[in-house]
Amino acid sequence: MKAQTNITLDELIKNLRYLRMNFLAENLDPLIEQLALKELSNLEFLEETIKAEVNEKEARAQQRRINNSRMGIIKNLEDFKFHHPSKIDVEKVRYHNRLGFIERRQNIIIIGTVGLGKTHIAKSYLHQACLAGYTCLFVTAAEITEQLSAAQKNQNLEKAMKKYIKPQCLVIDELGFIPMNKQACDLFFQVISRRHENNSTIITSNRTYNQWGQIFNNDSIVTSAILDRVLENSDTMVIHGSSYRMRDQKKAAAIIEQNE
Repeated sequence: MKAQTNITLDELIKNLRYLRMNFLAENLDPLIEQLALKELSNLEFLEETIKAEVNEKEARAQQRRINNSRMGIIKNLEDFKFHHPSKIDVEKVRYHNRLGFIERRQNIIIIGTVGLGKTHIAKSYLHQACLAGYTCLFVTAAEITEQLSAAQKNQNLEKAMKKYIKPQCLVIDELGFIPMNKQACDLFFQVISRRHENNSTIITSNRTYNQWGQIFNNDSIVTSAILDRVLENSDTMVIHGSSYRMRDQKKAAAIIEQNE
């Protein structure tokens, strides 16, 4: 009788693998024992086993989206030190973590000096978006222009451009750290223009809007065109304060000085 059960189970596992229900195929035996203790009806048992497979597939899909986003170290708002900036709209920061801006195809611009957590907030939103099922990508402004410039040189621009146009949520980090030449400005404009009204873009920058001309080669036409598309459907968060990283360095320097 036991041999017959094993044959049936083996056949069932084979069928599960054929259907690519690999989690159930690998965990069916212990799952049967676990669910047997609950004394479930046939329908309830089927529901529980399918739910286990769905949960595992969704977990793998979430991890795949996180990996594909290239965000590096994962950040969450729970770990953000809201007490450090001298001024930050906490309610607004938390509100956008609900991701309604993605459905509205709205842009989020986070402005502040270095070390205030702009990237942390942007990555938090991106991580939440990955978990929620959105396609996501994290990139610096310099990486975008460097990669697109190389693609243009190799006559492969359209394929490279799609990488930045398609994600439902794109984070462009560190806009303003490196000024752009004319070619870079034109390429950056194409990304912003083609994403406009189609997908959400999160931009972090150490420059206020009246300084963006310095980023874009002092070209007033390109700067105005980029600002027009970025700001039309957007929300801006400005963070004030001193660098958190510099604060730690100053503390360390003070300790060293005391011990000398």
